[in-house]
Amino acid sequence: LDKLVANGIVHRIESLNAFVLCDHDHAAHAEPAAFMICTTCKRTIEFSAKSIRRTVTQEAERHGFAMSNLHVEVTGLCAECAAAA
Repeated sequence: LDKLVANGIVHRIESLNAFVLCDHDHAAHAEPAAFMICTTCKRTIEFSAKSIRRTVTQEAERHGFAMSNLHVEVTGLCAECAAAA
């Protein structure tokens, strides 16, 4: 799995202790990924974390923090589960 993660084919979802397939074109996968995770059905939705990384990097620099990793997971309800609630 480490090789698949390194090649951008799968992503590790830390909060679920699971792996998901990448939703993007692997050849053009230069942006960091972030995930929305449904707390009911566990569906994961991948989206670009480019602007999030920029903001966090600026804050880290402002505070003299040496950032080694950025992992963004947002939890809540997907559209289907929210509609059913």
